Amino acid sequence: MLLGGIHALAFLAKAFALPWLAVITVAAVLIRPGNGSRVKRLALSAALPLIVAALWGSILHSKYGVFTTGTQFKTNFLQSTVREYRNHRSARYTVLADIAEYNDAYMVGDPMPPGTWPWHYKMQARQLVPAIIKAEMTNVPRMIKELVIQANPGIVLAFVCVLLAVSVGGVRYATGVQRSLPIIVTLAAGALILAYSMLVVDTRYLFPLAPLVIAVGARFLWPEEGVGSTRLSQVCWLFLIGGIVWSLTYSSSPLRIQTRDFQQICYWVGTVLKQSDAKTLVSIGRGPFPEHGVGWEAGYKSAYFAHNRLIATAEAVPAAGDFGAILTDISSALPDAILVWNSDDTNRGEFIAALNSYQYAEHAKIYDPVLGDVGVVLLRNQGNATTH
Repeated sequence: MLLGGIHALAFLAKAFALPWLAVITVAAVLIRPGNGSRVKRLALSAALPLIVAALWGSILHSKYGVFTTGTQFKTNFLQSTVREYRNHRSARYTVLADIAEYNDAYMVGDPMPPGTWPWHYKMQARQLVPAIIKAEMTNVPRMIKELVIQANPGIVLAFVCVLLAVSVGGVRYATGVQRSLPIIVTLAAGALILAYSMLVVDTRYLFPLAPLVIAVGARFLWPEEGVGSTRLSQVCWLFLIGGIVWSLTYSSSPLRIQTRDFQQICYWVGTVLKQSDAKTLVSIGRGPFPEHGVGWEAGYKSAYFAHNRLIATAEAVPAAGDFGAILTDISSALPDAILVWNSDDTNRGEFIAALNSYQYAEHAKIYDPVLGDVGVVLLRNQGNATTH
């Protein structure tokens, strides 16, 4: 029951824990001794998560009219694997992407609102299988690389040595929990890597796994009689130290590039918009730091900090002389404010001049402490005064 309780709580925290921990729970029960009690233990460990999942599914049914334990897997699959969302754009706009139905007034997103097309979309096997194979072939190596980086090459090598010791039996190893844990963690790693590699690679998905690999692998670094090998542990130590040195020196290391809060410009835009009467927002272009989550997300984050509702976006500022379609979209959307993300240039100036005829005027430039001018905030019916 304790194992089932952990499973249930993890599911409520993150929906993917329901199938993932099911694999781990079943493995934990099956590899433990006591054949006569396995069925009873499986039933007890499964009872609580199943009850919690059924209750949560009933709550979701009251909102969506469909019994489901979560929507994120299908959302990720349609967005990242078969890329179907781009084929279901709203007909309201020509250039802008209509996202009003996917975000409420508090910028709480719902990628599958009640009654929308993803609920009725039927996935065909002839479409899914090739897409899954293609995604797995691309993403599995990346996931493994990310796991090695997070857990350190020396620790991963030590973990593999422990796994070989307990599974092949070439090295005498302690019984009980110490023998079972490496096998369970390996099954968990395989399930997680394969499941998420058919969707999208995100380092955060490996956060629950890396500490387990470290805990098991670190045990191999201090060999004692019957556990580990002095020579192998020395090799692992070399990889461990080399991995630490590399993480501190190579140019793309998070320890070297995470030098400041790259969302600072979004906080500032949020403050500016909160001081105005704006309630609805359109974001055009991309923020200057896509590698730090301030690219296409910049408009979303700014709207959240401003307590505004982002209703439409466009990935790029149109080229000079090609403003007709987006101006028509803006006249249809009529947002209270517009964010234009790009540095000050002739193209941006002409675009702002074109927006003047729709009663939008520059209210404030968006400045980054390092890059300088990275965009502009425009308000509707705010006159022609510019503040900095």
